[in-house]
Order: sequence, then structure tokens, then C-alpha cells
Amino acid sequence: MLVNAHGLPLTLGDKLGEGGEGIIYALGNDAVKLYHHPLDALRLEKLLLMVQSGNADLRSIAAWPSTTVHQGRPDSPACGFIMPRAQGGLLHVHYNPKDRKQFYPEENWGFLVKVAQNLAAAVAVLHHYGIVIGDINESLVMVDEQNSHVHLVDTDSFQVRDARQIFPCRVFSPDYTPPELVGQSLSSSVRTTDHDAFGLAVLLFKTLLGGWHPFDGKTPNPMTIPEKIQQGLYGYGGLPGISPPRLGVPPTILPPDL
Repeated sequence: MLVNAHGLPLTLGDKLGEGGEGIIYALGNDAVKLYHHPLDALRLEKLLLMVQSGNADLRSIAAWPSTTVHQGRPDSPACGFIMPRAQGGLLHVHYNPKDRKQFYPEENWGFLVKVAQNLAAAVAVLHHYGIVIGDINESLVMVDEQNSHVHLVDTDSFQVRDARQIFPCRVFSPDYTPPELVGQSLSSSVRTTDHDAFGLAVLLFKTLLGGWHPFDGKTPNPMTIPEKIQQGLYGYGGLPGISPPRLGVPPTILPPDL
């Protein structure tokens, strides 16, 4: 039997998703993440810190842990947590033209501008509270098609800190990693808000410009996106050795202020 931190029994609803670390289930208007494997002492400490530091601002823009989940008794080690349930679909389904036409045909570019604005605002809220996402990527962002609201998920991977120590983000997405971190071992590295800003800029670019990555340019010899990031080969910068992708959407179409 599953219980919350107060010993109240939990009745799980439908399975909402599954990842490498655990399974997500519905719980009324909330959701529950149950880990596949027991957490080590450091990750347990991090989870408890996130529960204790949660507030209305964080829960409004992220699936922030509100209480721990336990097997049998509340004094047993946490095996998961309860969080606000994200609404909508993944960001890349909204910004990919083919997916948007199929699943959200009523959405237009103005809607994506609002999504981009809300995404930047959500990241700003996290940074205000000293939280660094670390592994920014399109799979972390859910978009409510009703109001363009953005909800960030997989929050237990975020980098958080207390007065004594930093609990790092242990994962990263190569295509969103800033040049100074490309090729480094990042499982224990301390990330900064500037590192987040690079990944955010990539996501905003993709959201506003048809899903194209800013480093999607063509080079004489095949290169991966991380290699081009490391060498500063931005596809639309008029640099020697790289040209924009043939079907890419140039950022010059954007209004100057944007």
C-alpha cells in the first residue's frame, strides 16, 4: 500500500508516462512519480529539500514535489513523490509544423510567441529561487493548448541547493549544452543560470522558427550539433564553413524587438 508523508493511503489512477527513472500515475488533479529503484541517501536528501522549499510560484510553473510517497509506512524511505499534474502536450509537438497541423491545427504563430514568452518567464521564476534546470530540452516543457501556459516537468533532475551543499543535475542533452561544457563530464558539475540561458535560447529559436535548431547549418564535412556548438558555427551568422539549412527559417523574419 502506498501512503503519503502523513500516512494517508493513495489510490493511483491511470498511467500517464514512463521514463528511465520511474513511472508517472494520475492522482486526481495531481500526479505521482514512483521510482524504479530505491533512491540513494543523497537523492533522498535532495527530494526532501525540494518538498520543503516548494511554494505556490514553483508549483504554478512546474511539477514540483509537494510531498513524498512511501511503501506501507510514512517512516519508510521515500519511493516517489506527488506533484501538480501537467496539462497539455510536449513543446515539440506544438512547434513542429507537421505535428502542429495534425494535433493542434487551430494554433498559429502568435500562439507560439505566447508560449515562448511563458517559457522564458517560467525559467526566470526558477532562477529567482536559485534553481538551475541544468538539462534544458524540449521534453521538459508541457504546453496547455487552451491558454499557452507552460509547465515544466522532470523537476527532480533540476539543480537545487541549501545552505550546506549543491545537489547537481546529473543529466544533460548534448544539443542544448553550451560550448564551454561540450565534451565535459556533467554528472556532478555545478551548472549556472548562464548555462540554462543557452539551452533556453535554443528552445526559443526552435519554438519561433519552425523547429529548426540554430546550429542546424550545413558544413562541408558532416559535423554533429554539439561539435558545431563547440566551434561557434551558428547556422545564420554568415560565418565561413557553414551555411543555413536549405529549408531553414531565417531569424531575420522576426520583428526587430522580438
